[in-house]
Amino acid sequence: MRITITEKQASVLQAILENSMNSDIENEKTVAYTLLKQIINEKHKHSSEKQKHAAKKATKTRTAKAKNKIENAVNLLRLEKKEITTYSVSLASGCSFNTCKKYKHYWEN
Repeated sequence: MRITITEKQASVLQAILENSMNSDIENEKTVAYTLLKQIINEKHKHSSEKQKHAAKKATKTRTAKAKNKIENAVNLLRLEKKEITTYSVSLASGCSFNTCKKYKHYWEN
């Protein structure tokens, strides 16, 4: 289950959990420690808008490159009158088998 809480709510929850760490009940300590670790870890996962934009741009570029390689490989195989399979496209394009499988619709009609 995933919940979204504000920074203030996280701070309050963190304080409660830290108080629970002083508890005599071992199970309560374990649960409190686990939750505390997750809260602290979540605080450090944020990425800036600039990073998100850069990641999207890089992904777009990689995808376009892979599609282009696969299209070229399919055209080459057609010119050579060779059988066009996911494996042969993978070998000719230099892309992974799974990537070629994802773009199988380029040569299957």
